[in-house]
Amino acid sequence: MKRIASFVGIAAGILSMIFGFITFGKGVGSSPDYASFGADFYTYQYRATRYAALNLRDLSKIARFAGGALLVVIGLALICYFLVKLSETGMFSRKPAVPASSQVTVAEAPAPAPEQPAEAENEEAVPTV
Repeated sequence: MKRIASFVGIAAGILSMIFGFITFGKGVGSSPDYASFGADFYTYQYRATRYAALNLRDLSKIARFAGGALLVVIGLALICYFLVKLSETGMFSRKPAVPASSQVTVAEAPAPAPEQPAEAENEEAVPTV
C-alpha cells in the first residue's frame, strides 16, 4: 500500500511541475495603445487609465511567474518526498537471491578420532618376519 501511495505522490509532483511550466507560458492579457483626443482632459484620463492597465499587466506577469515557480517547487518537493518513502519500502535495495529464512548453514565436520595401533586392539598380532 505504501508503494502505491508513493507512486501516486510522485505522479502528483510530476503533474504539479507540468502545470507550473504551462503557467510560465500563459499570456497576461493585452494593454491599451496610446491615443490622443481633441480635448486635453480625455487625453490625460486615457493616459492615466493606460498606466494603470500597464501596471496590472506587470503585476500579472509577476503573479504568473510566482505561481508557476511555486508549482514547480511543490512538484519537486513531492517527488523527492515520495522517492524517499518509496526507498524506505525497500524497492531500491538489493535483495539476496535466497531469502534469509531458507539459507542453509553448514556446520563444521568433527575432527577424526586418533587411530590406535593395531597391537593394542588385538593382542594376537601376527609376528612380522
